[in-house]
Amino acid sequence: MGCHVACFLKILIMHQQFRQKHTPRRYQERFPPSPSSRCTYIYSRLLRAMPNSIELPRGIVTAHCTARAARCLLMSCLTWALSSKMLLLDSFCGSHEVQARRAELRTTMKVRERLGSLSRPKSKNQKPDDLKDEVRQLNSRLKQAGSEAELIGILEEKVDAPFFDPIHASTAFHKLATFKQTEGSLPICAVNPAFLRLNARMKDFLKQNQVKSWASANLLWAIAILGNELSIVVSLLPNLVKSFGARASGMTEQELSNCLLSAARLKLKGVAPEEAMNIAAVLADRIPGKADGMNAQELSNCLWACANLIDVAPDAVAIIVPAVCDQIPGKVSDMIPQHVSNCLWAAGQLKDVARDDAVKIVPVLLAELPSKAKAMGPQNFANSLQGLVFLEDFAPEVGSRLTAPAGSKERFLRLAASHITEMLPRLKGSDLYLAVPVVVWACAKSGLSSQTLLTAVAQRFGSNGQSSRLPDWDLCALTWSYQTLDQTGRFGGFQQALRAEVVRRGLSDSDVERSKDGQYAEFAGDK
Repeated sequence: MGCHVACFLKILIMHQQFRQKHTPRRYQERFPPSPSSRCTYIYSRLLRAMPNSIELPRGIVTAHCTARAARCLLMSCLTWALSSKMLLLDSFCGSHEVQARRAELRTTMKVRERLGSLSRPKSKNQKPDDLKDEVRQLNSRLKQAGSEAELIGILEEKVDAPFFDPIHASTAFHKLATFKQTEGSLPICAVNPAFLRLNARMKDFLKQNQVKSWASANLLWAIAILGNELSIVVSLLPNLVKSFGARASGMTEQELSNCLLSAARLKLKGVAPEEAMNIAAVLADRIPGKADGMNAQELSNCLWACANLIDVAPDAVAIIVPAVCDQIPGKVSDMIPQHVSNCLWAAGQLKDVARDDAVKIVPVLLAELPSKAKAMGPQNFANSLQGLVFLEDFAPEVGSRLTAPAGSKERFLRLAASHITEMLPRLKGSDLYLAVPVVVWACAKSGLSSQTLLTAVAQRFGSNGQSSRLPDWDLCALTWSYQTLDQTGRFGGFQQALRAEVVRRGLSDSDVERSKDGQYAEFAGDK
């Protein structure tokens, strides 16, 4: 570099001397006599008037430089030459006055570089200052969008902008998933080209590995929510999963928990079970080392997700569950009713893969149930009871734990029966048709006959053909439960109505009998 700069400066000086010698006097410009002054003169002339483009000598740079690039290079070369210890300036510009001019040139260079840096990015992904405000404003607009239509309007305007980045794309997907959860559907996205362009831009960002860890977690959650309605988003999964291991290494405890939860949702919806398996395998390497930093909700979500991933990722589940269960006793007091019920339900589902770990958390969860029963909803009661029944059926050795005085199963059953009876007149939807039959079934499995509950349920489902809206398992389970608990025939009329509905659907007595074993996905009538 030193010899190139020296040669370059010599060429410039010789060129100016040639012009002085062969140009008529009236057109000549005065050329300073001293070597140091000659450098300064050339430097000032180059800065004052630079052509639109300039071809520099071979060996200095081979590309065609623009005026700004050429100016920067020449200023750098001159400054380096005057300050370098490797170059003997005396050989071509003398030694006198060099020290005085060196400080002046260095200061000038720094000022010019500073002024130039204010209007150009310092790195590949950094935006110029005049765009930074617009970048921030766009992300704020996406976050604050109040509807799907408003968000799509913003995307139509900005999704193709050069400064639209992975953060904008991640925010847009996250917001759409939020609308999906609150509104139930996204009719505009399904037919709008702006959404297709958003999907295409995110795919490019993923291919270029520009999506950060937190944005990857948000995107995976959004895909799990949107995948059923907007199937095109599933096309993002291969590129997302491809480098998921590297991204997961930088995720927080919350992000890891959310990713495992998203993987379970992908599998449950049948959107991408294979990708869910691959994600779970990656998370099995990360979650055990982070489980001690997870809060109550994150632990509950992990356990629930593992229970739903057993059939596609049993090896990953077997690694994650022990680490999660070890942390639950210390965090159980912070759990809300939904967390406790989800953990109990998951413990029942994990009986075949991680039974020992699932069983050891039952006592602490049972101890929390009485104090949290008042705040439980129908589905919380149903999930808790289903988990307890499954554990007792398939792990008989936990029987003594389930009847512990501090939180016995029977006490919780009576609380559940009492609360469901009170809530029954107001229940509708899944709380009525899915949760209530599970509570009655759990009572029948335990031999607990609550006459007030049975009366309330018979009155609600026996009127206006309500039993016809029950799913197959719930209908069969309710039929079996009344056969088991109504030994006196008090509810004979209701039993006849239930059995008539069973026959009308083409279900058999064996289906009714098998329903006592639990609400399995492979139940014959629900296929």
